[in-house]
Amino acid sequence: IVFHTDAVQSTGKIPVDVTSLNVDLLSISSHKIYGPKGVGALYVRKRTPISPLISGGGQEKGLRSGTENVTGIVGFGRACETALSNVEYNILHIKSLKCCLEQMLLEKLPDVRIIGHPTERLPHILSISFEGIEAESIIAALDAYGICASAGAACTSKSVEPSHVLTAMRVPPQMLYGTIRLSLGWENTEEQILKTVNVINNAVSEFREFSAKGHANTSYLLFSDTLKAHEAKLAINKRGIDCIFAAVPHQFRDSSASNTAVAIPRAGKTVSLKTLSGMSIEPVAIHDVQGIGRYIRNSQLSKKEHSFWENITGS
Repeated sequence: IVFHTDAVQSTGKIPVDVTSLNVDLLSISSHKIYGPKGVGALYVRKRTPISPLISGGGQEKGLRSGTENVTGIVGFGRACETALSNVEYNILHIKSLKCCLEQMLLEKLPDVRIIGHPTERLPHILSISFEGIEAESIIAALDAYGICASAGAACTSKSVEPSHVLTAMRVPPQMLYGTIRLSLGWENTEEQILKTVNVINNAVSEFREFSAKGHANTSYLLFSDTLKAHEAKLAINKRGIDCIFAAVPHQFRDSSASNTAVAIPRAGKTVSLKTLSGMSIEPVAIHDVQGIGRYIRNSQLSKKEHSFWENITGS
């Protein structure tokens, strides 16, 4: 049986050896190890049957015809050399940062779960779930502070069902929709870890407090960029109005605005807009909804999706 493995997240992060792995095919990507984007490599064991991707001039030993991307290949090769020469140090450095990030989040916040095996995990990736939080709202808060992350639940604009991978891993239903993924690199620092922890702690705490108050009617103020959203949130908070970063509800994703919004109680809408107008900060769209986050989506859900969320929330 021909065996292929995707080693894109492993190469350059941990030792990878095709002989010890006993694979026939192995794919890696340049941009994951600080090389140029748009170039990758496929290891093919001798006598492994494989058909050409593109036929024609016979380049790449007849497997991929067309002019080679010489600059990309050279850059990729240099990135591989750099990664290999520093792999042991990088593993220790990144693993130390990830452990620090993980421990501080677990200490600061209740109802948090690390996704994956306790020890057999890649040293540079942290997948973590926050109960009762929508992952995309945490992403919005991180983005406002220049921190990149991804929603581990992998929701799309057309579906609110969680990742089938997380489901297969038997992640509890109340955690599925609150999973984010943080990936660390060689150049990350302890200061950046502390900043990330503080942003996540504040975002999760604010969201839970906002939810606990049971705002029946909420206004979403959408902004053209995260900087404007950040300025708006600070200004509204100074007026004593509950205010949180929030992902744009799915039924409004076709808006030309960004996916970053500020959610406020409907009762504070007039004062908030007046405050922002005085600062020449204008939202590009305003949506009034019932509830917050996932609870407001029922009008746009398919029967399958509606059933899924109903089972989780009981409402």
